[in-house]
Amino acid sequence: MDDWLGVVGHWAEDIALELVGGVQSNFYAKSAAYTADDLLPDAAVDKLFNFIDSTDKGTPIWFLIWDLEGGKINDYAPDATAYGHRDALFYHQAYAVNLFGRVDDKIRKFLTGLNTIVAEGVGRELGAYAGYVDPALGDKGPELYWGDNLARLQKVKKAVDPKEVFWNPQSVRPAA
Repeated sequence: MDDWLGVVGHWAEDIALELVGGVQSNFYAKSAAYTADDLLPDAAVDKLFNFIDSTDKGTPIWFLIWDLEGGKINDYAPDATAYGHRDALFYHQAYAVNLFGRVDDKIRKFLTGLNTIVAEGVGRELGAYAGYVDPALGDKGPELYWGDNLARLQKVKKAVDPKEVFWNPQSVRPAA
C-alpha cells in the first residue's frame, strides 16, 4: 500500500477478520453477466436503487458489487474454453449473509428482486457466474453458467466423467 486510505482500509479488513473471521455464517449469492447489449436504461437503474432503498433485505449484511471483465478474458473466443461469458463487460454479484441462522425467504427474495429488475430492464435473463452456484436457478443454471458452450461440455462430461464423480446440483450433466 502506498496511500493513507489504502492502509486504513487494510487495517479495517484485518480487524474485521479478527472479530468475525472464524464465525460460521450462511450466505446466498446471485450474479448476472452484462454484455455491451445489456446496459441498463436509466429507468431500470432508478428502479433498482428505489428497490434497494425501500426493500427489507432480511439482513444488515449484504453487498451488490460490479466486477469488471474484459481485457485478456475477452481476448479468447467464447468457445475456446468452458467459460461462456467471454463477451461480458462486467458482472454484478449480490450477496447476503446471515450470521445467526439459515438464509431465509426474505433474503432470497431481496437478491432475486435485484436480478429480476435487471432482467426486465435489459429484456432478458442474463448469464450467471458458475463460481457462485445459485440453487434457485434450477435446471436452467448450467445454461446460464456456460451459455452456448453447454452442449460441448456435456459431450466432454460424457467422455471423461460419465458416472459423474465430479458433481454438484447444477454441474454439467453428461450428454444423453
